[in-house]
Amino acid sequence: MHGHLVDLRPPEKADFELVSGWMRPGNMASLASGRSEFHSADELARRAASGSDSLLMVLTKSGDTIGFVRWGTKMYHGSYEIGGLIADPGYWDSGCGAEASALVLQYLFHSCNAHRVQFVVGLYNRRTVTMLLNTGIVVEGVLRDYFFLDGEYHDALVASVLREEYYALDGWGDVEDTIPASDKKAAVEEFQRVMRERWSGELFKRLVERS
Repeated sequence: MHGHLVDLRPPEKADFELVSGWMRPGNMASLASGRSEFHSADELARRAASGSDSLLMVLTKSGDTIGFVRWGTKMYHGSYEIGGLIADPGYWDSGCGAEASALVLQYLFHSCNAHRVQFVVGLYNRRTVTMLLNTGIVVEGVLRDYFFLDGEYHDALVASVLREEYYALDGWGDVEDTIPASDKKAAVEEFQRVMRERWSGELFKRLVERS
């Protein structure tokens, strides 16, 4: 997936080592998921291969790997939770994280028929909280004492976007179709033209025109 600021690509073997290091106890892990993780690179690779976690690496236009976006399916098909991390502080406040999230949202809604995508973010995560509050995503509520960090509990913000809301939001930019609308229209018109000649009038109406 390609954006104006970043590109997203599937992880390679060396990327799992990067993510494993980023998610060890410390500032990066707390910002990414609110908890430290001791997953090895091999375990992360197995989780990605099994589909329990979907992961894409975030690259700058010059090809530097600066973070990741990951998502997983919630209780029902079509419902997802998304998170991620820009691990290079030099790219914080640059818009790279927001665009990476926007690219995954476009993929989930426009290619995977998602119905609902949610974010769960610690209220100590100033940058992500600010991004969510300024994009028109619906804030659903607060999970009290949800994260434990630096010896104390912290609330979490829960926000989500539904399918019809996503397509109504201007902040994510234009949604790019895989196949141009003009090509789709031309294919349908050609099919109808040929079938109108070959099939009886009643059959054409029922199967092609659906009238």
